[in-house]
Amino acid sequence: MGNPVPVQSRAVDPFASYDSSEVNQLSRLITAGKDVILHSTPMIFNIIGNTLLSLQPGCIVVKDDVTISLEGLNIDFADSDFYVNDSLGHWSEDGNYYVVLEYVYTKSKPAPEASIKIILPSQRNNPAIFNSVAHMLLKVVNVITETGTRKIHDIYDYDPDNVNNFVPKTSDGTTNITVDDYTLTCDDKLLILSGTNNKTIRLLSCRLCNDLSIINLNDSVITIIPVIGETIEGFTNYEFKVKNLYLNLLSNKSNMWVISSDQTISEPVFYSQDTIFVTLNDELIVSEYTGSTDVYLPLSNDAVKYITIVNKSGNPISISPMPASGDVLNGSTTPVSLNNQYDSITLIPYNGGYIYHIDGETAGGIDSNELKVSSNDTTPAFLENKLVAGANITLNVLNDGANEQIQIVGAAGGAATSQVKVSTTDSTEEYLEDKIVAGANITITKGNNAGVEYLSISSSAGSGTSLNLTNISNNYTALISDTYIIANATANININLYSASVCVQELKIINLSPNNSIVFINRNGTDTIEGASQVSLINKYDSISLVSNKVDTWLEI
Repeated sequence: MGNPVPVQSRAVDPFASYDSSEVNQLSRLITAGKDVILHSTPMIFNIIGNTLLSLQPGCIVVKDDVTISLEGLNIDFADSDFYVNDSLGHWSEDGNYYVVLEYVYTKSKPAPEASIKIILPSQRNNPAIFNSVAHMLLKVVNVITETGTRKIHDIYDYDPDNVNNFVPKTSDGTTNITVDDYTLTCDDKLLILSGTNNKTIRLLSCRLCNDLSIINLNDSVITIIPVIGETIEGFTNYEFKVKNLYLNLLSNKSNMWVISSDQTISEPVFYSQDTIFVTLNDELIVSEYTGSTDVYLPLSNDAVKYITIVNKSGNPISISPMPASGDVLNGSTTPVSLNNQYDSITLIPYNGGYIYHIDGETAGGIDSNELKVSSNDTTPAFLENKLVAGANITLNVLNDGANEQIQIVGAAGGAATSQVKVSTTDSTEEYLEDKIVAGANITITKGNNAGVEYLSISSSAGSGTSLNLTNISNNYTALISDTYIIANATANININLYSASVCVQELKIINLSPNNSIVFINRNGTDTIEGASQVSLINKYDSISLVSNKVDTWLEI
């Protein structure tokens, strides 16, 4: 018979030498009191044969404010011991099974242990079986019968039949610190400290955290305080009074942080000049120049590292490939701008150029749907600002705030006719539809035929430089031409990706949905998204930028 109790360690147990109820509250600094899986320790299951699911060691979950480290377990769907309730049998249905962590924190001796259990598809909506107090959802496992054999088919981080049930995880990201007192989260990897005031950084337990890099961009004093019982190389308070501080802290996963200079992010290079030529060794560049700065990137084919550039001064920075290199930035030859203080950008060498996302503004400092009239136009703008009404012409924006169109209306005036000329030297008057000619990536459509007609002018993806924005409010399958997908839904929705093998550009998905509606992003076929079959944007304003390896994997940038 199977044993559903994995090898585990819990951060605290009842009746320890300290008050476990008080210690448990420390975990709320990470979880805000929610049951979650720590993002930095992903939960990985492998399918073995038809009935076996193997949990890989190293995952950390927080249940009832108790941090529980799971060291692996083989879960047998054909074994009744793994089921919460086998009154309806076990391994007896096709559909979506729940794999749950069963644990309730109580002060008892012996201390309660966490176990991993299975719930049948028909039992998922029964609160007497799937109990939100006792159970935390770990995975949803799809089971099918094929050629007479029931088998595990796929694994999800949410229930496709009820997207309100999903696997809870903490978030990830680089953090720009502007407050004077900051408490670390378990997912922080790089802290960029800005502002002139002195700052206090309060660490979490090094058993829970990633290795940490800290950059101080000003003359402020930095005080770093570990949790009680832990030190930074023996110190309970660690203080620096160094301008442009760059500090690396390595967690020994026990009780001490170790200072190291050997990290994945190299020591920053500070520049105070109007022209910067990035070298192949540069990874982190901080511009302090008091005027405009031009930054030139190395050949992308030679580059092997990501390049991060930070605007410390607040003066404009223009970032370009080396002249005549043939490199492009997000598929365009247009320079990228950092115009605000502490704006930053990370550039990744990829396929004859660099791909990037700017922290603090949209790509290139402009909205992705602004456009230019020609290649030497100096100022991108929205279409309504690029079309100018001439004599006897009125431009109207239709469907404001929805699927907008520009209506071009001819009006009688003086001796003018209903036909027009392009200029005073034009030899032939014609109707407007014959005078506006669609160029590359432009479609012109006449609307409201025989009524108050208008011409609809729209752009489409082409040559890898057009950026298409798609607004959605329901389930949606991404198109190869999509560049930005904006989700604004009143309920949880799914976005299904196309095959990674045909991806030609970066795809950015943003959750602007109210009421905490969740956007679930699903792979195509057997593709993976950073090794998973699905990722989710849980909160409003969450976003993800994806590129593919042109084979079978989507990568987050």
